Amino acid sequence: DSVIALFNKSNTPKGIDTATFRAANQLIANTVLSSDQVSQLEKVIDQIEKGSDEQFYHQVRINILRSLSKSDKYRAINYGKLNIEKLEKTNTPFNKVAVLSFITALRIPYRSSDKLPEGMQFITEKLREYKSSNDSNGIRICHWILGGFYSTIGLNESAIYHMKKSISYNDTSESRKQLPGFNFEGKIFTLNNTGVLI
Repeated sequence: DSVIALFNKSNTPKGIDTATFRAANQLIANTVLSSDQVSQLEKVIDQIEKGSDEQFYHQVRINILRSLSKSDKYRAINYGKLNIEKLEKTNTPFNKVAVLSFITALRIPYRSSDKLPEGMQFITEKLREYKSSNDSNGIRICHWILGGFYSTIGLNESAIYHMKKSISYNDTSESRKQLPGFNFEGKIFTLNNTGVLI
């Protein structure tokens, strides 16, 4: 109830009150959500105006996925994939950013459940899609996730291959649009991947 109250308070006639919004999002991250609570949150965030506030809308949904990852990996995976399917049918300013953020967040429930083989297949399919559309950002993220997956199952040569491929697609001079809380760009990304390789 306190999360919903904070979200309602953050949605002002002048736009999103970011301090109150961050406090609500922090509560989601630290709460195990029931199905009813997820439904209530989605009703509240559906009231957020799209357009300039669209990033906030997606950020809440991604935090719901993160919360579900702590309590029910299967629900988290289904929730993430459902949101990706919806996003792929729309075309908004943050659409591609949100899809990649959901894909990135999905790595956790896949990696920490018995659904890892399904996750590898899902990310490999996404990698093929991004290669066919020449989307270097999508290619980079997919290689990074696959590197982590292969490392988890102990296939170090494959993990190293994917991490190196991910680094090769990273542009340290480029600053892409991304959701708050997702820092998978530039020099920090390269340093993180290089650190994993060492």
